[in-house]
Amino acid sequence: MAAKKNKKKGPHWFPFTWEKRPQPLLSPSPHHFVSRNIYEPSVLFDGTTNLMLFRGESRHEPPTGCVGRLGMGVSRNGIDFECRAEPSLVPDAPYEAYGLAHPRLTLAGGVFILTYSAFDGTNYRLCLATSSDMVHWYRHGPIFPEFEERNINTSSASILSAPCADGHYYMYVGAGDLYVATSKNLIDWNLQSKPVLNRKKCGDFASKSIDPGPAPFPTKNGIVLILNGTDRRNHTRVFAALFNSEEPKKCLAHLNKPCLSAESDWERFGYMPNVVRATGLSLRDGEFRLYYSGADRYIGMATAPVPKGYIAEVEAEEEAPKASEAEEDKKEKVKICGV
Repeated sequence: MAAKKNKKKGPHWFPFTWEKRPQPLLSPSPHHFVSRNIYEPSVLFDGTTNLMLFRGESRHEPPTGCVGRLGMGVSRNGIDFECRAEPSLVPDAPYEAYGLAHPRLTLAGGVFILTYSAFDGTNYRLCLATSSDMVHWYRHGPIFPEFEERNINTSSASILSAPCADGHYYMYVGAGDLYVATSKNLIDWNLQSKPVLNRKKCGDFASKSIDPGPAPFPTKNGIVLILNGTDRRNHTRVFAALFNSEEPKKCLAHLNKPCLSAESDWERFGYMPNVVRATGLSLRDGEFRLYYSGADRYIGMATAPVPKGYIAEVEAEEEAPKASEAEEDKKEKVKICGV
């Protein structure tokens, strides 16, 4: 079966024609904690190894009460992932009792930063965890009491992996609409009270909620953030928005139509029908690899070539003369998509 290709190319700031692999990369396994569902992959590529953190749920629990746990997979080629049999993160507090959801990974400041939502059976709270090795995690707990006070559930959050010109790191937060938070140390975050992108402006495909996908990345046009829009029928599709590099709170543009949606049977039928939710991104050999959930049961991948000059940091690094090893040790390399 041939890969499915999105025939329409996006605008100059998101100039991609995505091609989906016809079959899932990962499917539920009867012998693991992912026997019911394996989805929401967040992926980092360090130049050698692809690291994936994903959400898994078991058939040993009722379908309406299965508890989310976060597992880890490793791959050399970014396609064939070897997944650990046991989860890396499990519920460990009352506010996590009914599961962990929506993991988003970033490598920033030399540390793995994980945002995720904790479910207590009633509300979702956005939480933060940090690690130096992707094995041992320190949990910092819920980070936005403002949303709890307003009885607003948070879905996910993605962090720009390098500080901006004002010295702050930026986090885009999904809580119905899209919000932004800033931090100097990646641990303590200040939430801006007004959304930076209102779901009502994005069209019917995002009428219920917007949630951030993979870590945002800098381009010659500005900061690009891949997003997921959910409509009132709980169908989820992928789109994107552009933010000002100098003022990351300012949205310059967004797609008016989704760039990816459910097409194959494994995307249309599953735990949540008609869901394509992008959550992981890596850049390899001039190509973006976008990892996504299919029907909240499978993990899929779409690819798109990255035009020359689109990401200025990559071009500059490729064209610059190679420094000595000592100079390289001193030089802080720019991280694209957290890799």
